[in-house]
Amino acid sequence: MPSVGIRTLKSRLSEFVRLAQAGERVTVTNRGTPVVDLVPHSAHGRDPDDALLQLARAGVVRLGAPGPATCTRPPAEDRLPDGIVADLLDDVRGDR
Repeated sequence: MPSVGIRTLKSRLSEFVRLAQAGERVTVTNRGTPVVDLVPHSAHGRDPDDALLQLARAGVVRLGAPGPATCTRPPAEDRLPDGIVADLLDDVRGDR
């Protein structure tokens, strides 16, 4: 993975953008300290090296649609009474 200082990056930006487009990850440093990575663009801003994205590419998992979360609480009439889950877990666990 190539590394480049900010000053050099400013003067040769096109070169490093081409590297990122080709799939290379470029680490940008400020006085020798890594501060940011230039990575190839991926759908929905996901990191192309993300483990979940790799699993999706391999067909092991399917990613949900981007956007707001679709999980909501069930209506009050469908919820269990307070404390019932804790009681059930206590029964299952026994004297552990």
